Amino acid sequence: MDLTTEDQALWSRVGKGLSHQIFDRFERFEDAVDEVLSGFSPDELAALRAAIQRMIASGEDARGLWEKSGAGVGFDNAKGARMGLMMLLEAVKAKR
Repeated sequence: MDLTTEDQALWSRVGKGLSHQIFDRFERFEDAVDEVLSGFSPDELAALRAAIQRMIASGEDARGLWEKSGAGVGFDNAKGARMGLMMLLEAVKAKR
């Protein structure tokens, strides 16, 4: 899936936030995501929500999308990577 420049910028921020170092501070994926999202404005969260929804709707193997973000998150299979996107989407919705 091709991301717009704006989507890629937001997605890269998520990826940078979910670097390997954050998992030194948080054991749970959900806690790490909450920490990362706390740095986004309401408008950025709305744009990120829309981008994630498009990613999920694309049906693309989400492992590639996570790799594009630069996140230090590894998934063993496409299902786990997709579930990670869905968890991220729910966390974004909860922040709004």
